Amino acid sequence: MQAIESPDPVVLLIDEIDKAEPEFEAFLLEVLSDFQVTVPELGTIKAKNIPLVVLTSNNARELSDGLKRRCLHLFIDFPPPDEELAIIRLKVPEVSERLAQTVVTAVQRIRGLELRKAPSVSESLDWARSLVILNADALDRELVESTLTMLVKHEKDLERVKGALDKVLTDLGSPWTSGSLEFIGDLRRAELRISPSEALDALAASTEIGLESRETFKAALATTLVKESRDYATFDRIFDLYFLDLQALGSGLRRPSARRTRASRRCSTAWRPKRASRWTS
Repeated sequence: MQAIESPDPVVLLIDEIDKAEPEFEAFLLEVLSDFQVTVPELGTIKAKNIPLVVLTSNNARELSDGLKRRCLHLFIDFPPPDEELAIIRLKVPEVSERLAQTVVTAVQRIRGLELRKAPSVSESLDWARSLVILNADALDRELVESTLTMLVKHEKDLERVKGALDKVLTDLGSPWTSGSLEFIGDLRRAELRISPSEALDALAASTEIGLESRETFKAALATTLVKESRDYATFDRIFDLYFLDLQALGSGLRRPSARRTRASRRCSTAWRPKRASRWTS
Protein backbone atom coordinates (compact mmCIF):
# COMPACT_ATOMS: atom_id res chain seq x y z
CA MET A 1 0.00 0.00 0.00
CA GLN A 2 2.88 2.38 0.70
CA ALA A 3 4.18 1.84 -2.82
CA ILE A 4 0.72 2.42 -4.32
CA GLU A 5 0.12 5.59 -2.30
CA SER A 6 3.64 7.02 -2.57
CA PRO A 7 3.75 10.48 -4.17
CA ASP A 8 7.19 9.65 -5.59
CA PRO A 9 8.21 6.87 -7.98
CA VAL A 10 9.38 3.86 -5.97
CA VAL A 11 10.62 0.30 -6.43
CA LEU A 12 8.35 -2.39 -4.95
CA LEU A 13 10.26 -5.59 -4.14
CA ILE A 14 8.21 -8.73 -3.55
CA ASP A 15 10.77 -11.31 -2.48
CA GLU A 16 10.26 -15.07 -2.92
CA ILE A 17 6.75 -14.86 -4.29
CA ASP A 18 6.77 -18.67 -4.62
CA LYS A 19 6.68 -18.88 -0.79
CA ALA A 20 3.52 -16.75 -0.58
CA GLU A 21 -0.03 -18.12 -0.39
CA PRO A 22 -1.89 -18.46 -3.72
CA GLU A 23 -4.44 -15.92 -2.42
CA PHE A 24 -1.75 -13.26 -2.17
CA GLU A 25 -0.61 -14.11 -5.69
CA ALA A 26 -4.18 -13.57 -6.91
CA PHE A 27 -4.23 -10.24 -5.08
CA LEU A 28 -1.14 -9.17 -7.01
CA LEU A 29 -2.85 -9.60 -10.38
CA GLU A 30 -4.77 -6.35 -9.96
CA VAL A 31 -1.64 -4.54 -8.77
CA LEU A 32 0.42 -5.70 -11.76
CA SER A 33 -2.25 -5.16 -14.41
CA ASP A 34 -4.00 -1.96 -13.28
CA PHE A 35 -1.63 -0.68 -10.57
CA GLN A 36 -4.46 -0.36 -8.12
CA VAL A 37 -5.74 -2.16 -5.04
CA THR A 38 -9.39 -2.80 -4.24
CA VAL A 39 -10.32 -3.16 -0.57
CA PRO A 40 -14.07 -3.70 0.05
CA GLU A 41 -14.06 -1.48 3.13
CA LEU A 42 -12.02 1.30 1.48
CA GLY A 43 -12.83 1.06 -2.23
CA THR A 44 -10.29 1.20 -5.04
CA ILE A 45 -6.95 2.89 -4.45
CA LYS A 46 -5.06 3.81 -7.61
CA ALA A 47 -1.32 4.33 -7.75
CA LYS A 48 -0.25 7.96 -7.78
CA ASN A 49 2.95 6.92 -9.55
CA ILE A 50 3.32 3.53 -11.20
CA PRO A 51 5.92 1.65 -9.13
CA LEU A 52 8.66 -0.49 -10.63
CA VAL A 53 7.76 -3.96 -9.33
CA VAL A 54 10.42 -6.64 -8.90
CA LEU A 55 9.41 -10.19 -7.96
CA THR A 56 11.86 -12.96 -7.07
CA SER A 57 11.20 -16.70 -7.04
CA ASN A 58 13.24 -19.83 -6.27
CA ASN A 59 10.73 -22.11 -8.04
CA ALA A 60 9.56 -23.68 -4.80
CA ARG A 61 6.16 -23.97 -6.52
CA GLU A 62 4.73 -23.20 -9.94
CA LEU A 63 3.36 -19.68 -10.28
CA SER A 64 0.02 -19.06 -11.97
CA ASP A 65 -0.13 -18.35 -15.69
CA GLY A 66 -1.84 -15.04 -14.98
CA LEU A 67 1.02 -13.82 -12.83
CA LYS A 68 3.71 -15.03 -15.21
CA ARG A 69 1.97 -13.34 -18.14
CA ARG A 70 2.21 -9.98 -16.37
CA CYS A 71 5.97 -10.23 -15.84
CA LEU A 72 9.17 -10.03 -17.84
CA HIS A 73 11.40 -12.93 -16.84
CA LEU A 74 15.12 -12.89 -16.07
CA PHE A 75 16.75 -16.17 -15.11
CA ILE A 76 19.78 -15.62 -12.86
CA ASP A 77 22.36 -18.40 -12.84
CA PHE A 78 24.90 -19.10 -10.11
CA PRO A 79 27.85 -16.68 -10.19
CA PRO A 80 30.87 -17.60 -12.33
CA PRO A 81 33.79 -19.17 -10.44
CA ASP A 82 35.82 -15.97 -10.14
CA GLU A 83 32.87 -14.03 -8.73
CA GLU A 84 32.06 -16.77 -6.22
CA LEU A 85 35.72 -16.80 -5.18
CA ALA A 86 35.55 -13.03 -4.62
CA ILE A 87 32.40 -13.49 -2.50
CA ILE A 88 34.09 -16.13 -0.34
CA ARG A 89 37.19 -13.94 0.08
CA LEU A 90 34.96 -11.06 1.19
CA LYS A 91 32.61 -12.97 3.50
CA VAL A 92 35.11 -15.47 4.92
CA PRO A 93 38.37 -13.48 5.03
CA GLU A 94 40.05 -16.00 7.33
CA VAL A 95 39.95 -18.75 4.67
CA SER A 96 43.27 -19.42 2.95
CA GLU A 97 43.62 -18.63 -0.75
CA ARG A 98 44.30 -22.26 -1.62
CA LEU A 99 41.29 -23.53 0.33
CA ALA A 100 38.98 -20.85 -1.12
CA GLN A 101 39.95 -21.82 -4.66
CA THR A 102 39.44 -25.54 -4.06
CA VAL A 103 36.08 -24.91 -2.35
CA VAL A 104 34.84 -22.93 -5.35
CA THR A 105 36.05 -25.55 -7.84
CA ALA A 106 34.49 -28.40 -5.85
CA VAL A 107 31.17 -26.56 -5.50
CA GLN A 108 31.10 -25.76 -9.22
CA ARG A 109 31.63 -29.45 -9.99
CA ILE A 110 28.93 -30.53 -7.55
CA ARG A 111 26.48 -28.13 -9.20
CA GLY A 112 27.22 -29.90 -12.48
CA LEU A 113 25.69 -33.10 -11.10
CA GLU A 114 21.98 -33.80 -11.51
CA LEU A 115 20.77 -32.75 -8.08
CA ARG A 116 17.34 -31.91 -6.74
CA LYS A 117 18.83 -28.74 -5.24
CA ALA A 118 22.25 -27.45 -6.25
CA PRO A 119 24.31 -25.76 -3.51
CA SER A 120 23.66 -22.03 -3.23
CA VAL A 121 26.26 -19.34 -2.63
CA SER A 122 25.18 -19.07 1.02
CA GLU A 123 25.80 -22.80 1.41
CA SER A 124 29.24 -22.39 -0.17
CA LEU A 125 29.97 -19.74 2.47
CA ASP A 126 28.73 -22.02 5.25
CA TRP A 127 30.96 -24.82 3.98
CA ALA A 128 33.99 -22.54 3.79
CA ARG A 129 33.36 -21.33 7.36
CA SER A 130 33.03 -24.90 8.65
CA LEU A 131 36.32 -25.87 6.96
CA VAL A 132 38.05 -22.90 8.58
CA ILE A 133 36.72 -23.98 11.99
CA LEU A 134 38.15 -27.45 11.34
CA ASN A 135 41.54 -25.88 10.49
CA ALA A 136 41.46 -27.46 7.04
CA ASP A 137 43.92 -26.28 4.41
CA ALA A 138 42.97 -28.75 1.66
CA LEU A 139 40.11 -31.03 0.68
CA ASP A 140 40.25 -34.80 0.89
CA ARG A 141 37.58 -37.45 0.63
CA GLU A 142 37.15 -37.98 4.38
CA LEU A 143 36.85 -34.27 5.11
CA VAL A 144 34.37 -33.66 2.29
CA GLU A 145 32.17 -36.61 3.29
CA SER A 146 32.06 -35.42 6.91
CA THR A 147 31.05 -31.86 5.97
CA LEU A 148 28.96 -32.51 2.87
CA THR A 149 25.67 -31.81 4.63
CA MET A 150 26.68 -28.15 4.77
CA LEU A 151 26.24 -28.15 0.97
CA VAL A 152 23.70 -30.83 0.13
CA LYS A 153 20.30 -30.93 1.83
CA HIS A 154 18.52 -33.94 0.30
CA GLU A 155 19.35 -37.58 1.02
CA LYS A 156 19.37 -38.71 -2.62
CA ASP A 157 21.52 -35.72 -3.58
CA LEU A 158 23.92 -36.67 -0.80
CA GLU A 159 24.22 -40.21 -2.15
CA ARG A 160 24.76 -38.94 -5.69
CA VAL A 161 27.52 -36.53 -4.63
CA LYS A 162 29.28 -39.18 -2.53
CA GLY A 163 29.21 -41.50 -5.53
CA ALA A 164 30.87 -38.80 -7.67
CA LEU A 165 33.48 -37.61 -5.16
CA ASP A 166 36.38 -39.04 -7.16
CA LYS A 167 35.32 -36.82 -10.06
CA VAL A 168 34.72 -33.83 -7.79
CA LEU A 169 38.12 -34.07 -6.09
CA THR A 170 40.21 -34.87 -9.18
CA ASP A 171 43.24 -32.55 -9.52
CA LEU A 172 41.89 -30.03 -7.01
CA GLY A 173 45.40 -29.23 -5.82
CA SER A 174 47.03 -28.99 -9.24
CA PRO A 175 48.52 -25.63 -10.34
CA TRP A 176 46.13 -25.44 -13.30
CA THR A 177 43.05 -26.09 -11.17
CA SER A 178 44.03 -23.56 -8.52
CA GLY A 179 44.86 -20.95 -11.17
CA SER A 180 41.92 -21.62 -13.45
CA LEU A 181 39.59 -19.31 -11.51
CA GLU A 182 41.84 -16.31 -12.03
CA PHE A 183 42.49 -17.24 -15.66
CA ILE A 184 38.77 -17.46 -16.42
CA GLY A 185 38.16 -14.36 -14.33
CA ASP A 186 40.65 -12.39 -16.43
CA LEU A 187 38.90 -13.60 -19.59
CA ARG A 188 35.59 -12.37 -18.23
CA ARG A 189 37.10 -9.02 -17.21
CA ALA A 190 38.26 -8.76 -20.81
CA GLU A 191 34.55 -9.00 -21.72
CA LEU A 192 34.44 -12.63 -22.87
CA ARG A 193 31.03 -13.99 -21.93
CA ILE A 194 31.63 -17.21 -19.98
CA SER A 195 28.88 -18.93 -18.01
CA PRO A 196 29.51 -21.09 -14.93
CA SER A 197 28.70 -24.25 -16.90
CA GLU A 198 31.19 -23.27 -19.62
CA ALA A 199 33.87 -22.65 -17.01
CA LEU A 200 33.17 -26.10 -15.59
CA ASP A 201 33.35 -27.64 -19.08
CA ALA A 202 36.72 -25.96 -19.68
CA LEU A 203 38.12 -27.33 -16.45
CA ALA A 204 36.84 -30.83 -17.21
CA ALA A 205 38.14 -30.78 -20.79
CA SER A 206 41.59 -29.53 -19.84
CA THR A 207 41.85 -32.07 -17.01
CA GLU A 208 40.93 -34.88 -19.39
CA ILE A 209 43.41 -33.78 -22.07
CA GLY A 210 46.29 -33.02 -19.72
CA LEU A 211 49.27 -30.73 -20.17
CA GLU A 212 51.43 -32.75 -22.57
CA SER A 213 50.62 -30.68 -25.65
CA ARG A 214 50.35 -26.90 -25.33
CA GLU A 215 48.41 -26.53 -28.58
CA THR A 216 45.92 -29.29 -27.70
CA PHE A 217 45.47 -27.85 -24.22
CA LYS A 218 44.92 -24.37 -25.66
CA ALA A 219 42.45 -25.67 -28.26
CA ALA A 220 40.41 -27.40 -25.55
CA LEU A 221 40.14 -24.20 -23.56
CA ALA A 222 39.33 -22.08 -26.61
CA THR A 223 36.61 -24.50 -27.74
CA THR A 224 34.80 -24.30 -24.41
CA LEU A 225 35.43 -20.63 -23.53
CA VAL A 226 35.47 -18.62 -26.78
CA LYS A 227 32.27 -18.17 -28.77
CA GLU A 228 33.02 -15.12 -30.92
CA SER A 229 35.82 -15.00 -33.52
CA ARG A 230 36.72 -11.47 -32.44
CA ASP A 231 37.59 -12.79 -28.95
CA TYR A 232 40.36 -15.15 -30.07
CA ALA A 233 43.06 -12.46 -30.05
CA THR A 234 42.20 -11.54 -26.45
CA PHE A 235 42.11 -15.20 -25.46
CA ASP A 236 45.56 -15.75 -27.02
CA ARG A 237 47.09 -12.85 -25.09
CA ILE A 238 45.70 -13.96 -21.74
CA PHE A 239 46.55 -17.61 -22.37
CA ASP A 240 50.17 -16.66 -23.04
CA LEU A 241 50.30 -14.75 -19.76
CA TYR A 242 49.30 -17.85 -17.81
CA PHE A 243 50.68 -20.78 -19.79
CA LEU A 244 54.11 -20.03 -21.18
CA ASP A 245 55.52 -23.38 -20.03
CA LEU A 246 53.08 -26.25 -19.64
CA GLN A 247 55.75 -28.76 -18.66
CA ALA A 248 56.73 -26.56 -15.74
CA LEU A 249 53.06 -26.12 -14.91
CA GLY A 250 52.58 -29.87 -14.80
CA SER A 251 55.55 -30.37 -12.47
CA GLY A 252 54.20 -27.91 -9.91
CA LEU A 253 54.68 -24.16 -9.72
CA ARG A 254 54.44 -21.32 -7.32
CA ARG A 255 52.82 -18.05 -8.27
CA PRO A 256 54.93 -14.89 -8.00
CA SER A 257 53.77 -11.94 -5.98
CA ALA A 258 51.27 -9.78 -7.85
CA ARG A 259 53.16 -7.70 -10.38
CA ARG A 260 52.87 -6.93 -14.06
CA THR A 261 55.00 -8.99 -16.40
CA ARG A 262 56.67 -7.72 -19.53
CA ALA A 263 54.13 -9.65 -21.55
CA SER A 264 51.25 -7.89 -19.83
CA ARG A 265 52.79 -4.49 -20.53
CA ARG A 266 52.88 -5.38 -24.21
CA CYS A 267 49.13 -6.09 -24.24
CA SER A 268 46.88 -3.80 -26.17
CA THR A 269 45.82 -0.74 -24.23
CA ALA A 270 42.24 -1.74 -24.99
CA TRP A 271 42.58 -4.26 -22.19
CA ARG A 272 45.06 -4.85 -19.42
CA PRO A 273 44.68 -7.74 -16.97
CA LYS A 274 43.54 -6.73 -13.54
CA ARG A 275 46.16 -9.05 -12.06
CA ALA A 276 48.79 -9.26 -14.77
CA SER A 277 50.48 -12.51 -13.89
CA ARG A 278 51.73 -15.73 -15.31
CA TRP A 279 52.89 -19.08 -14.09
CA THR A 280 56.65 -19.23 -13.64
CA SER A 281 58.87 -21.87 -12.20
